[in-house]
Amino acid sequence: MIPPLVVCRSDMIFPRLNALSLWLIFGSLFLMFSAMFIEGGVNVGWTFYIPLSIINSSSIDLLFSSLHIAGLSSLLGSINFIVTILKASSFTILHKRDGIGRGLRIIGSFNYNIIINLLYQIY
Repeated sequence: MIPPLVVCRSDMIFPRLNALSLWLIFGSLFLMFSAMFIEGGVNVGWTFYIPLSIINSSSIDLLFSSLHIAGLSSLLGSINFIVTILKASSFTILHKRDGIGRGLRIIGSFNYNIIINLLYQIY
């Protein structure tokens, strides 16, 4: 968890959202591994190509559910990172001890990189 340390915070803004994201990943992994053992496994490639995925199987449904839960976990984690970084930068804007508009520059290029990558992930 480097972004909270870079912006001088001890933890994320929403630590329970962070924990929920972690538990959703564990649930997603459980569904993915259980899909491998139901009805002979998942008979699709990494692209889920249509002719192979036409086969009606509950293991494919479990794998799709696993991918959706992992995507939700990633979305919640990225929202938490963005809110933590922006909240820390707005704290410096409110105090205005460094001048007008300096608050967003003070968070550093590493956090700008994280925000841009997480925005790509959300959209």
